[in-house]
Amino acid sequence: MGFWQKLAALILPPRIEDYNVLWLYVRCDRCGEIIRNRVNLTSEASAAAYDDRGRPTGYLVRKTLVGSRRCYQPIEVTLTLDARRHVVEQAIEGGQFVTAEEYEAQEAEES
Repeated sequence: MGFWQKLAALILPPRIEDYNVLWLYVRCDRCGEIIRNRVNLTSEASAAAYDDRGRPTGYLVRKTLVGSRRCYQPIEVTLTLDARRHVVEQAIEGGQFVTAEEYEAQEAEES
């Protein structure tokens, strides 16, 4: 992310569609490719636990990610969310969670 983009991110409010979005960054164990994936917490999170009134108290998100450049190894991601849809627990098979900075460094390297 360039200087002006970082400055704009600090000054400007987040876009409305970004409020219920979580970005996943994972590295494939087989080829090392870093994959970015958008999770819509409104439509992709399934209620997994309920209180005595029938209201959701926890959500579950399961995603299978596949890279596009080097191999086609499936990466299974499971996220457990609380009632406010904040990540409480995360698990991954076939890869590792990485940071957005690592993803950006890979993109800059390949450009």
